[in-house]
Amino acid sequence: MKKVLLYLLLLLYVHITKAQFADLTLFNPDTLCASPNSSVYGDASGSSADTIIMKWGDGSIDTLEPFMSELYHPYPDPGTYTIWLLALQFGGIDSTSETVEVIESPFTIALDYTIYCTPNKFGKSVDFTNLSFSNNPNIPLTFTAWQFGDNTGTFFDSNPTHHFAESQYPHNIRLDIGNTDYGGCVIDTSFELLIPEQRKPSFIAEAGCPCNEIDFQNTTTNEASITEWQWNFGNQTTSNIEDPEITYSNPKNYLISLTSIDTGGCMSNFSKVIDVCPGEYNKTNSNDNWIAGNKAGIIFEADSIKPFSNSQITTIETAATVSDPTTGELLFYTNGETVWNANHDTMMNGVGLNGNQNASQGALIVPHPINDQQYYIFLKSGLTGINANLGFHYSLVDMNEDMGLGAVIKQNIPIDVPGNNLELMAGIQRKNEECNAPPEYFVTNFLPGPSGWDIVLYLIKEDTIELFNRTPTNIDLSLLEFLSSNIARFSPNGDKFAFTRYSPSKGFVLFDFDAATGTFSNQRNIGLSPGAYTYGCEFSPDGSKLYVQSQAIGIMQFDANAPDSTSLHNSMDTVYRSLSTHYSMYLGPDNKIYFPTGGYPNGYLACIENPNDEAPLNINPKKVALVGNVNYSLQNLVPRLPRRFIKDSTTANFSYESDCKLSNTTLNDFILDTIPQKSGECTFNKDTIWYSWTYGDGNEGITIYDNGSNLDDISNHIYSYEDSGTYSVSLIVHSSYHCYSDTITKKVYIENCREPFLYIPNALKHIRQSRP
Repeated sequence: MKKVLLYLLLLLYVHITKAQFADLTLFNPDTLCASPNSSVYGDASGSSADTIIMKWGDGSIDTLEPFMSELYHPYPDPGTYTIWLLALQFGGIDSTSETVEVIESPFTIALDYTIYCTPNKFGKSVDFTNLSFSNNPNIPLTFTAWQFGDNTGTFFDSNPTHHFAESQYPHNIRLDIGNTDYGGCVIDTSFELLIPEQRKPSFIAEAGCPCNEIDFQNTTTNEASITEWQWNFGNQTTSNIEDPEITYSNPKNYLISLTSIDTGGCMSNFSKVIDVCPGEYNKTNSNDNWIAGNKAGIIFEADSIKPFSNSQITTIETAATVSDPTTGELLFYTNGETVWNANHDTMMNGVGLNGNQNASQGALIVPHPINDQQYYIFLKSGLTGINANLGFHYSLVDMNEDMGLGAVIKQNIPIDVPGNNLELMAGIQRKNEECNAPPEYFVTNFLPGPSGWDIVLYLIKEDTIELFNRTPTNIDLSLLEFLSSNIARFSPNGDKFAFTRYSPSKGFVLFDFDAATGTFSNQRNIGLSPGAYTYGCEFSPDGSKLYVQSQAIGIMQFDANAPDSTSLHNSMDTVYRSLSTHYSMYLGPDNKIYFPTGGYPNGYLACIENPNDEAPLNINPKKVALVGNVNYSLQNLVPRLPRRFIKDSTTANFSYESDCKLSNTTLNDFILDTIPQKSGECTFNKDTIWYSWTYGDGNEGITIYDNGSNLDDISNHIYSYEDSGTYSVSLIVHSSYHCYSDTITKKVYIENCREPFLYIPNALKHIRQSRP
């Protein structure tokens, strides 16, 4: 009643005062659709009134506070409404009114969709179909908007297609339709769209022997519908076969990905990380100490490189050092003429070797294949110096001698005839697919052939050194074309061989190499600008890059995988300029390449920090400050890699005996018949063997470790079953770091141990009924 009186007083006041306040406006379309969104609003932004009152015609009245200019009001029900806007200010009232018609919404909303796979894409695609329509021909459907629940959407596309990633499900789909020319004539619907999960592939990875040979087994279920497999092994290699076998060159974690594609083109992916050789099968500390130059030396530790000053070596070029492969402690070093032990004293019988400190590679240390305490020192006499033109020899060091400090037990055993003056020499461990084979090593030499220098390859196996093959190079024998000061290197993975030609313009030579068959192929001769005089060379850790040092250019990077001489030459990129002298480069145990920069008495070792990468590179010219200096060469060693675990012919096996010793329990004595023999090691750590048993009754099995006792103490044991029946009993024999495992499963029958008892239902009752 008070509102009505107030309204009448306001009208009367208007007629009396006739006051006017400008820009009082109502905004609304002529026709509205009944809905919560079918609103109109009044705008008094240009008014100077103190109070704005909106009367909406449906019994609702709203008041705008001072400084408010707009107010909205919905009309959810059809009808005709007269809207008043009144502006009040002391001394007068201004007003305006308008009529609006609110009708039923003419739209019916409906949709459909189809889910399908998109070839070569993960996830699913969905075709959406808008089936909505208008019942009023005067108000056509003109507006469509989709939201797909993944922060994307589309306007005015009635029938869109949208792709959903495999991991994005379910999705809240919303469709808005209507006509925006009529207020409130837009309606919407929402629903949850569940994108069916694509059946994921799966796999397991088992280490072979050695442990870097991984057998991938595809364990995807219902794989009959799969038409294609796509493997990515995390080391830049792929495969399309179902159960591949991969050999990894480096022990570390790899992300493995398997993608399946089925007959409908649907793609799905499964990924997991595998740890290749957790015990670091290829890890060795043989290369941890380098001693070279004028009493200079460094040691590679966990995360640092430290120089030391008590080295006794004096050499112009030749330097070779070997460390304990397990501990990294220094064993001995040599300049090709003298051998020093770990105390930096001259080794017993270590004077008078037929190497040459003036030779670029006058000494090469190679482990003995079957005696872990012995090392060969291969020796080149070179062109000048006290041992010039003596040829190719070897000496043998035994570290068991002189209370563990070692002694040269064989000295200067000739291999080739005197007169071979080429100073370059390299070695590498031979690749052998047989798990039970001891290591073998290749060592190179060069000898004159009918058409030039031949590469002569020697095989060091067991206790013998034998000529393996000769490969002609057709390189001129003239010293003007091929001077004696050269460096030769094998790539770390054994698939390339390169050597420099210290000549005004002859550059270097690159071969493909098969480390299993000892075959050189695809010779590429690279000439450089006059005065280049190449000396040092080294491969990147992954073998993809070859670095060559030139006295006139600096360090050049080449694509080692270039198929021919032209493409190899065109791949050249100068990465470091140092024109003062020539020097060698050597790959460190940290997979970085080091080279000397001179500067006696405080010379430096420079470092290529990222040698696997394309130029430009991160090169630190003062990586290690030396005590003393290094003139040319740094190191020449074939490291002793960990032995493979040798399976021999033994496999896991067991037998069992049952014995009823308790009234309700069967005792079973499980007996190992054969076990793997510890005739090798996966790593330099002591190999551990253990036995894992599962008994097939749902209980947790046991693991028994080999503690060095006899077989009966570590393997034979008793296990008790509570119930009779047939059980699947498994034994897995493991060796450390997954270098070897073998599994056997047998069906074991457990008899009932209770006393015999015959039960015949109703038999006694039946007898009683038969009596008179």
